[in-house]
Amino acid sequence: MLSYSREDGVTVCDYFEQCLREAEFWVWRDLNDVPGGADWRAAARETIRTVDVVLVFLTPAAVISESVRWEWETALSLSKRVVPLLISDCRIPPELSGNRRDLRKGYQQEPTRVIGDCEREWQRIESRIHSVSEHLDDVLQGSSYRDWIRAGEKSVEAKLRCMPPALPPEVFETVLDVLNTLGIEAAGLGPLPELLDSILAGTFEVPARPTVLTAHAETVRRIFKPLRDRIPGIRVPVVLMVMNQQEARSLDDETAFAEYPIELRTEFQAYRKFLPQGWTTRYGVTPENSCLFPGQPSLGVAIHATLADQCSEALIPQFINIRDLAQPKQRTQLWQLRNNPCVLIIDATSTRHPLLQRCFRRTCLDSCAKTLVVRIKPETDGCAVQLTGLLVQEWFASEFESRVEEDASCADVADWGAFRRWVRAEVPRSIPNCRRGPGNLWSVINQVG
Repeated sequence: MLSYSREDGVTVCDYFEQCLREAEFWVWRDLNDVPGGADWRAAARETIRTVDVVLVFLTPAAVISESVRWEWETALSLSKRVVPLLISDCRIPPELSGNRRDLRKGYQQEPTRVIGDCEREWQRIESRIHSVSEHLDDVLQGSSYRDWIRAGEKSVEAKLRCMPPALPPEVFETVLDVLNTLGIEAAGLGPLPELLDSILAGTFEVPARPTVLTAHAETVRRIFKPLRDRIPGIRVPVVLMVMNQQEARSLDDETAFAEYPIELRTEFQAYRKFLPQGWTTRYGVTPENSCLFPGQPSLGVAIHATLADQCSEALIPQFINIRDLAQPKQRTQLWQLRNNPCVLIIDATSTRHPLLQRCFRRTCLDSCAKTLVVRIKPETDGCAVQLTGLLVQEWFASEFESRVEEDASCADVADWGAFRRWVRAEVPRSIPNCRRGPGNLWSVINQVG
């Protein structure tokens, strides 16, 4: 980007622009690149986010120009490389005095130096790509994750080969940091789906460059969404009958019962006496983000970590919201789940929410022989509340109550240890051809994954 004053900087700016374009560098300047009537500052800010270097031509008119000052201040605030070029005598802003280049005796050779600096920057990025790749070769030696990570490396390399490169240097650096993190997590059988979800959602931060991923969200998505869809391993559909945070609050304040019989509200009032204080805070924005076991990570992270080392290939949970399955357009998926192995996790407190209980009853998943069912009860004996009245008894009646007495694939658990033991024992044993790769999975996994 070229930052200058039109009063006394046009000639030198024209010369730099010509030299840089002849060297196949992309150059932005307000004279050529701002459409008529466009918001100049909005266009300039967006450009500053994407460029590698901002060249500031210091002339008497430039150092008193509010527009020029705004450009280089914005660039500095975005951690961009700002190169002050002293073209003629003027009062240099203190912020730019440290690394200025004095061109008062002539600037004809300076474009060559700038081009050389930029080329060395890209050579450094290319070297970093090879360095990260070699490191991951060692970390993931013999692992199926190596080819998976390599796909991300190839995507980055393709963007580097573009002329000009498709991303600014700091984006390349950040993406390489993320790829390195993914490789280390893969080697340690870490929760890759959750990590990639946080990257795609913009909640993952690289400490050295905390704003880069969100500023280039679409680019990040194009690189990492294919990786999220192709994580090596066997997909295991996990249906969650678990409230989210908003539903937990509506249950606590009893607004969830507004359109339901009074008996259901009364039953919950008796049940709530057994719940621990602050019980609603355990529920997350999404069901898999809920922390149902004290001192343990979210349900999604806990299940992934529990399954990670149970087969020769990682078992990758694919979480399905029970609300979605109750929708008419999901009948095909529901039919597939009823006829193939899947895991159903029931939070006992969530069954008290009338909407979720209605969705659960519509699926009938607990009555399917191939469905593995585990119900998570509170630590206290809250689930022992006597159900009184025919309506309430019928409302909470389920096939699970019959299966849990004699079927090891169904269980009631009240603590993390029991839940973990059940998952590790029952889920791998129920997955057909557990040692086979993702290309040989049964049809429901392909549908859900």
